[in-house]
Amino acid sequence: MTFMQTKTENKDNLPCKTQIGNSLPAEHENIPALDGLRAVAVTGVILGHINEAWLPGGFMGVDVFFVLSGFLIASIIHKDLHQNTFSFRQFYQRRIQRLLPNAALAVLVTLVFIWLIGFQRMETLSARHAAWTLLNFSNIFAYQNLGDYWGIGAENSPFTHFWSLGIEEQFYFLFPLGIFLLYKIFYRYSGVKLALIFFGVLGVLSFLLGFWQSFRNPVPAFYLPPFRFWELFVGVVLALFIQPFIPKRSAQGKSLIKTVFALLGLAVLSVVYFFYDDMFPFPGWIAAVPVIASGLVILSVTTGKSIVSRLLSFRPIVQIGKYSYSLYLWHWPAIILAKFSLPFEDLEINVLIGAVAGIILSILAYYFVERPLRIRSGTGNVGKRRYVTTALLFSLAMGASFATMEKYESRKVAEELAIKGMKEKLEFAPIRYSGELYELRDGARAEPVVLEGKRKNVFWATGTGKRVNDVQFLRFIGPLPKTSLAHSVIEKNFGAPDALRVMLVGDSHAQMYGLSIEEIAVSRKLNVRFDTRTGTRLFELKKRTRAIAENIAVWKPDILIFAERWDLYRPHLLKRKLSELMQEIQPHVSTVLLVAQVPVCEYGQNENLRERINLLSIKEDSTTPKMLQDKKEGIRRKNLAILEEITQTFPVSSLIRADRFFTRPDGSVLYAEGGNFYYQDNNHLAMDGVNLVRPLFEDAIDKFIEPKKKTSAQGEEEFAGDQSPAEKAGLKSRTP
Repeated sequence: MTFMQTKTENKDNLPCKTQIGNSLPAEHENIPALDGLRAVAVTGVILGHINEAWLPGGFMGVDVFFVLSGFLIASIIHKDLHQNTFSFRQFYQRRIQRLLPNAALAVLVTLVFIWLIGFQRMETLSARHAAWTLLNFSNIFAYQNLGDYWGIGAENSPFTHFWSLGIEEQFYFLFPLGIFLLYKIFYRYSGVKLALIFFGVLGVLSFLLGFWQSFRNPVPAFYLPPFRFWELFVGVVLALFIQPFIPKRSAQGKSLIKTVFALLGLAVLSVVYFFYDDMFPFPGWIAAVPVIASGLVILSVTTGKSIVSRLLSFRPIVQIGKYSYSLYLWHWPAIILAKFSLPFEDLEINVLIGAVAGIILSILAYYFVERPLRIRSGTGNVGKRRYVTTALLFSLAMGASFATMEKYESRKVAEELAIKGMKEKLEFAPIRYSGELYELRDGARAEPVVLEGKRKNVFWATGTGKRVNDVQFLRFIGPLPKTSLAHSVIEKNFGAPDALRVMLVGDSHAQMYGLSIEEIAVSRKLNVRFDTRTGTRLFELKKRTRAIAENIAVWKPDILIFAERWDLYRPHLLKRKLSELMQEIQPHVSTVLLVAQVPVCEYGQNENLRERINLLSIKEDSTTPKMLQDKKEGIRRKNLAILEEITQTFPVSSLIRADRFFTRPDGSVLYAEGGNFYYQDNNHLAMDGVNLVRPLFEDAIDKFIEPKKKTSAQGEEEFAGDQSPAEKAGLKSRTP
């Protein structure tokens, strides 16, 4: 994504572009295969975004882009430093002129469309994200507000994809200064050799940090520069390594190696695109696979001809590569906006239409904005027009961001009145949610407490835009419960030390049942443990799975409850992993309750679900308009069958069919009934919904308790038959 000036230009007077659009130094400008590699990268990203099942590893196209960007910027700066023509002012000036107009236009159009749709929660979150994006900090905003890249928050934000541009811009801010100082201090060839070693060492350190953090805390490992810069450093080292001062191999040997390297690189990229297994923490070590594969292809196509070079130079592929920056910018917002606004019942159709619209918009933006404004030299009126156009688009986009935020702030009172009117119109009781009481991610702990003789409700929202202000969030301040710091669990003892033990394990879909399980435990004087973390799946990390298995083996719960968002697992992986865990823990538990996942509404995560219902009710003249399930309905059905199969395989387990309460005969979602609104967002139950499921938990627990009571009573009678009258009366002998 650089704008370095070189003396040689192509016939269109346009530089070739990198990941997401960079210019090339003269010696690389006429290598169409690099554009071909960009096409491979952006195609993987787009197809993966349209349907993850098509290309599970398509998102790794961004890693290909990272390597290309590091390679190209290092090549450009090396050449300019070697010729003593490098200028920081020109470098950043051209970068802004090259990248900003198209990006600002994409942001502006997206915000205007969101404004027209009228979903307030998406507006304010997207407006804030847009401002951070225009300032090249999209990845920081995503880390702080969207969470896991594969989570619902990131999945439904129109600017999520800008995180990679933030990484690159931050790299471009730091890297030129570092290599400039090395060259100036050690001068030319010695500086190149030192730079190769220096950035190679930095790359190794960055990779090790990213690998370590991927297991410890995957979200910052994915978004933050220290854990991702190593991918760009691979491109940097590659560029410096193939510079002319490096001794060359013989032509014959090099030709054979080039062909093998290129074929191997493309083959590996194909494998990770099609067969990536999300059980591998990302980036982790798995990110090195597409990075190394990309490096092999780049090394081959930039040092001569090969079969792969000719393949990647095929004109249609090259043209896609030329569009790659614009395609990357426009496809994702179009998909998200189409998903939320189009009326088709099949969500996949909405997504596909959005992708096609995004591709069309990207091509138009390429020819009318990106291409005219990226020509290197601009003097007189032409140059001024470019600068004015760039500044105007940036100002309009930033203005739209602040105007949207101001619109949100200025209408808070009106919004509260609208929410109140909506409640009166739909006659729904206030929505209550208590999941945060059992949040243990990253060591966070909270404990229900009685203050001044009463349970205190605190209204609370996470600030991510996923929670809305007509939901009451129960949060209490008080003494922490008994916890195991080693494995971060909450333990609450409502019975004697030898009382029956209940353990709830899972993600936020387990948390939402937490208060209900606790109240059951209180009423029956049971001891209970909670091992629940938002966004952390049971089988997401080996360390997490291991800790759960160890907790179960040590505590030996009588009743173990597993509740998860099961549709985030591929069916074959769920079957294998859950079977392995059940096999390991069944000697340590008496009974296991697997909770079926409730249906997921197609709308309602990043916008207020009740606001959506209000709009639909006006259109359809119904207080409870039809709400379809989201696109993962098929996966949920398959995984439900697997849970049923698990209960047949392992007699200690049984299935809690929570889904039946919220599925209409036609397959749509029963999200509300009478005055009760059952859903907190599109996939979590509010307390009214949890209360529907509660009798299933009570019955399952009572069925386990009753035989224990009878056995205990029989044992007491048999023991009493051997006692003396004084002992039966409860008198203890004083005899030592």
